[in-house]
Amino acid sequence: MHPSQAGYIAYCGRYLVDEEAGEVVHHVEASLYPPWVGGEQRRRFRFEGTRLTLSASRWRNGRETVHRLVWERA
Repeated sequence: MHPSQAGYIAYCGRYLVDEEAGEVVHHVEASLYPPWVGGEQRRRFRFEGTRLTLSASRWRNGRETVHRLVWERA
């Protein structure tokens, strides 16, 4: 099942921040979606006050879907 069909996705691994591109590049070492293991996942990032938002978009059937993950500093 592709992650876009699941209720959630999880992965972990090292990452690099590409400030010029405005992206964080995750080097996937483990994932609930096995095809991602050993690859990269790129996410756009944005800081707003105490919030960090990561986002990724996907085109399917001529429609764009944007997924966002928001962290807020305590």
